[in-house]
Amino acid sequence: MTERDPNQATVAWSPPPVTATDDLTPATAVPVERPAGASRLRWAIAIVVTLLVVAVVAAAFALLAGQTAPSKLLGYVPADSVVYGEVRLDLPGDQRQKLGEFLSKFPGFADQSTLDAKLDEAFDKLIRGATKDAQDYTTKIKPWFGGEIGFSVGKLPSPAAASDGRGLLIVSVTDATKARAWFDDVSSGVTKTPQTYNGVDLVVISQGPKTGAMAITGDVMLVGDDASVKAAIDSKGSGSFASNERFAKSQATLTGEGLGYVFLDGSAYVDWLSTVAQAAPSAAIGLDDATKRLIPQWFVLRLQARGDAIALEAVAPSVPTKVQRANRVSKLAPHLPASTIAIVDAHDYGAALLELVDIYRNNPATKDAFKQADQAASLLGGFSAILGWMEDAGIVVTRDGSSVNGGRVFTSSDRAAGERLLTTLRGFAVLGGGQSGVTVRDEADGETTITVIDLGDLKDLGATAGVPALPIEGHAEIAYASTADLIVVGVGDTFVKSVLDTKPGSSIADDGRFKSLIGRVGDQNVGDAFVDIAAVRELAELVAARQPAFGAYLTDVKPYLVPLDAWIQATVIDGELDRSTGVIVTK
Repeated sequence: MTERDPNQATVAWSPPPVTATDDLTPATAVPVERPAGASRLRWAIAIVVTLLVVAVVAAAFALLAGQTAPSKLLGYVPADSVVYGEVRLDLPGDQRQKLGEFLSKFPGFADQSTLDAKLDEAFDKLIRGATKDAQDYTTKIKPWFGGEIGFSVGKLPSPAAASDGRGLLIVSVTDATKARAWFDDVSSGVTKTPQTYNGVDLVVISQGPKTGAMAITGDVMLVGDDASVKAAIDSKGSGSFASNERFAKSQATLTGEGLGYVFLDGSAYVDWLSTVAQAAPSAAIGLDDATKRLIPQWFVLRLQARGDAIALEAVAPSVPTKVQRANRVSKLAPHLPASTIAIVDAHDYGAALLELVDIYRNNPATKDAFKQADQAASLLGGFSAILGWMEDAGIVVTRDGSSVNGGRVFTSSDRAAGERLLTTLRGFAVLGGGQSGVTVRDEADGETTITVIDLGDLKDLGATAGVPALPIEGHAEIAYASTADLIVVGVGDTFVKSVLDTKPGSSIADDGRFKSLIGRVGDQNVGDAFVDIAAVRELAELVAARQPAFGAYLTDVKPYLVPLDAWIQATVIDGELDRSTGVIVTK
């Protein structure tokens, strides 16, 4: 086994070095022979990309003619819908301006005066390519499309008949004749039966036991199962879904306009899960009262343009817990180095996990499994000893040039209990690791002792596990240390040292950029997350620099990634609500 220098700091991972003579220009790209399946995969990717781009492109078209009228689709939504989502490509309110500001950071969107022509050309090219010239946007879709798309999931399938679920797509139209002609064109290869229902022309499509239908009534196109389309026709656009108590509450929590949202009726979903559980031949699904309480009565997710950012908001009623939660500033961030590029920070982590353990320990479906889990945990003193000392917990990744390090950082409500757990784990490593080459050593970092568990050379570990030689050199090491404020566990000692050596004024909490980002979503919170997108992109480019396709990446992909700066997210208690906001920010 390769000898390890105990005085050498260990990094978790570094990409292979790129020498000064390496040419990373597009000219170095080497043609790669594609397998036969690559063509089909390429078309599949093109279709997915097209579906994703249609929202942005159609929205950008509407930048020049955005509307402020409320959605016209709600009146057609079935009253018993469990899920309803809506995409507002008509850009209501300030979304026209805000989305325009966001898109202006990307290539081709800076000059708003030529936006319409550029998007027409680009989007037509995508549609034609994905459909082998069978479709385009400007001549076949745009002339009849009104800018609003809604979808609902009504009755969920029963355990006895999976085909009896219901779903409905609602699309606003500006020209019913052109919309019908388009539908006839795209469905020309499907057997259709014309019918009339309640004075409205239907196109019925039957496939197996399920019957689908399409109708255009008023200024909407309805596509879905036969029952849902007929119910929407019967509503005449004046259905009662909008007055559903849970849906109305969800909408009241959202301020301003958005690009779209999805609503889930949690209570109806729990009722369906209970029905499924009762019909199951065994207790495969456990739904005791404590488990049901984990699912909020409703949930809404909204996408919103905010000028230099795109935000994703999630709101739901707070779920009752034994843990006394309160918004506060992170206790971890002041101890993390400014080189931190990713954080997931959960407050009151140990208490929350212990509550979940109690729930599933008493759940009929999981209590037998938890007997075994309790027996295993007893070797370390039980779940209370393992988790009870944890206060806040974070997953942290740092960057040092081209090297990446990471680990877990905890604040502790009971330092002695945390150290007892670490001592127990150290004892297991010493007793059980001798025969397998595992060694344990202590290092001094100022007045703090860092314990390093060396699992051996990575190449040897790979060979033992039957894994081909890894492109990573060094030893696999787990290091940990305890201070009055923190318990730090890292992959290698470099991460642990970086946390221990962080001084007031030099942490990520003191970084102006991070302060600005966390201020967007609430620095007083019950949990937050951060990813430095720019840093992650740069590291990924170091890894990919030697790949044949890197030249194409530099010209075709990178320009659209460079404007992205960071992602920040936080969950805030807002009265009786949990409000989680994640924001992608541009430079």
